[in-house]
Amino acid sequence: MLFTTSGIILRSVKYSETSLILDVFTRDFGVRTFIVSGARKKNSTTGAALFQVGNIIEFVAYNRENTKINRIKE
Repeated sequence: MLFTTSGIILRSVKYSETSLILDVFTRDFGVRTFIVSGARKKNSTTGAALFQVGNIIEFVAYNRENTKINRIKE
């Protein structure tokens, strides 16, 4: 299921070559952990600078109840 919400980035950790793992305090769900694939690529549409600690972002993400890390779509 997809959901759209806004949130404040609390922590950003590099993961593999091009991904980031984010801890985000969301307006609707509280503190959630997300993975952003390809954010650190050279030609990425969403640069890694967007995901710095303290930034307020609005995003669309997948919500799976049985997982600890969800994926951000856009």
